[in-house]
This record gives sequence, C-alpha cells and structure tokens, in this order.
Amino acid sequence: MKHTWFAHSLTKFVMILPLITSVGCENSNTVSQTNDETSTVDLKIGLPTIPNAECQVKEQNVSLKLAKTVSGEEIKLALWASTLSYFPENLVLSQTKLAGLVSSKFIDMSKVLGPKNSGFQAFVAQTKGLRILAIRGSSEAKDWVDANFKDLPTEGSTFLLPGRVHSGFASQMESGFDEVVKALGQNIEPILITGHSLGGALATLFAGRLQAMDYPIARAISFAAPKSGDDVYGNSLTKQLGFKLIRAIKTDDLVPETPANKAMASIVAQIDKLGQSQEEIDKRETFLQQTNYTHAGMLYTLDLANGVFVPAEEPKDKVKRAYLQKILDLKIQAKSLGEDALKKLNTELDLPHGIGKYGCPLLGEKS
Repeated sequence: MKHTWFAHSLTKFVMILPLITSVGCENSNTVSQTNDETSTVDLKIGLPTIPNAECQVKEQNVSLKLAKTVSGEEIKLALWASTLSYFPENLVLSQTKLAGLVSSKFIDMSKVLGPKNSGFQAFVAQTKGLRILAIRGSSEAKDWVDANFKDLPTEGSTFLLPGRVHSGFASQMESGFDEVVKALGQNIEPILITGHSLGGALATLFAGRLQAMDYPIARAISFAAPKSGDDVYGNSLTKQLGFKLIRAIKTDDLVPETPANKAMASIVAQIDKLGQSQEEIDKRETFLQQTNYTHAGMLYTLDLANGVFVPAEEPKDKVKRAYLQKILDLKIQAKSLGEDALKKLNTELDLPHGIGKYGCPLLGEKS
C-alpha cells in the first residue's frame, strides 16, 4: 500500500502555515552602500560537476563589500563554501584555487583521531581582504541527533561566554579547534565562518570563541542550523556578535527548531518519544524545560520565488506550536499504519533540510 497522503498533507499544511514572516524584503542581492564598509573582495566561484550533486554552479563573479548589512553576494559566497565543504579534499582544493583563493587547507579530523572519535571536517581558504572557514555539516537531517551527539549541555564558560552549550556540538568543535586556528594563522584579514546543518551549529560556536579570542570576524552565516546552546549562551552570543551573526533557514525545515526551547518542550517531547511510555515522554519534557535551547543571531529566511534570503521576524510560540502539532498528528497517523509508513514520513520531513534545498535557488540547479 502506498501512503501518498504524506506528501500531500505535509505540503498543504506547510503552505498554509508558514513559520516565519519576512520583513524588510528589499532585494538582498544589492550590496549595502553603508559607510562602515571595511573591504572589498572580488572572487570567481563555481562548483564541480559531481554525480548526485544537487547544484551545479556555473562560473560567476562575486564582488563582495563587507559591511554592517549582509548582502546577497555575501550569502551566496557562504552557500558556495558550505556546499563545497561536503566535497572530497581534492575537489575542495581545486575549486578554491579556481575561485582565486590561496593557502587553502583541508581539515579532516577523522583521519587524525579516527571516525569514531571525530567527524569534524572543514576547510580554510583566503584571499586579500578575507579568510573563509567552511565547516561540513551532517549528510542527513538525523545525523546531528545520532547517539554520538547527546544534547546534554556543557558549561559555555569553556567557550569564553556564560551559559551552556550542546555537549555533542562542543565535542565536535573541540576536536578540530586547534587545527582550524593553525590553518587560520595570525594575519589580520577578517574571517567569514559558515556551515550547513551540524556545520552551521559549529560555525556559531567557532564564531563566538574566535571573537572572544580577538580574531576579526567579518560574518558568521549558518544554514539550517540547530540550536547550539541555552538561552543564556544564545543571548550572550547575540550581544557579542550582533549583526555579524546570521542564521538562514527554510520555513519547512524542522531541524532549526531543535533542540526545543522551554515553550515547545511538551509537544517536542511527544514527537521525540512517540510510541514510548508516558514516563519517557515526561523525562524528555523535563530535560528540555531545564535546558531551554535558544538560537543566537539575526534570522533570515529563503524567499524561494525570488531566490534570495531576506530578514525575518521570529515566529510567535503559538505559530510554532501549531506547526509542530501538525507534525505530531502526521506521525501518529503514520505510526498507526506501521513502521514503513512512519519511515516514509520521516524521510519526507528530512527532504527540505538538504544543502541543495538551500543552495540551488541561489547557486543554480544541476542541468
């Protein structure tokens, strides 16, 4: 039996119940002409043709002015780097060279510490006026909540800020931090930090610590990132980085809503522990209430019709709760039909999270 109602139901409620309201929707491809520009960076970017890759970026010039207001060109460059971070070392090095970036260094801690101890992978590249740190994310939406990424928080003071951070993300960051610092070197060029999914959460943590260590952060742009710390840490990081910290999401992607904050703890606990005992659901709710994970930074959302990310307002709790209730209802219906139906629904819920779903509208579809 085919459960074709999944896609129809999911698409229908996502269309009528957007999570985010866009604001200030001027064309973000226009570079801000403010008087606080620090430098101009000219690059030529592109991506190699690789089997199964979703986006194929034709060679294009990017003229980037680093200013207070993030530009469409800056987001495009961050998407390009985040996408490239998923590729093997030889392609990362060849493509950064073609883009006019020099001194590119590829970091793969699984080769140093073993894949069981670290999956951290990133690259650092630079040009006159800018350094780029791009951190690879999870290959699937579920990866970041794998058994190796427990969301028990650890003290954020380790990251030179008050509050607590996700211990799994912290562990991944720590495993690659020294190598990243070595690759960045000691020059004074500002740094653009970026990543998708798990890489976005790590980019957020890297930005906070590097800024506290007096590294010049041009911008930290995350895509589809889950929350990296509690409300104390998130608020501290937002205050520290201000307009430099950008998180870009799609409204139909569930991962940025995880781990849940205090207001969403009850319904997320039911989703997380679907089919388990009430005792397990209550334990999960209590944990989420106590940790109260919160995003840091300024929110941007994808305007798919125009192929740009635009500033957005945080959704109200009642809107989030209605959205998550729809997810829970769909999961309950699917589970009643059997594990195969639930697996199919989970796969459909994962689809909007992929890097291609974020990058292709701006970088170009594969021909």
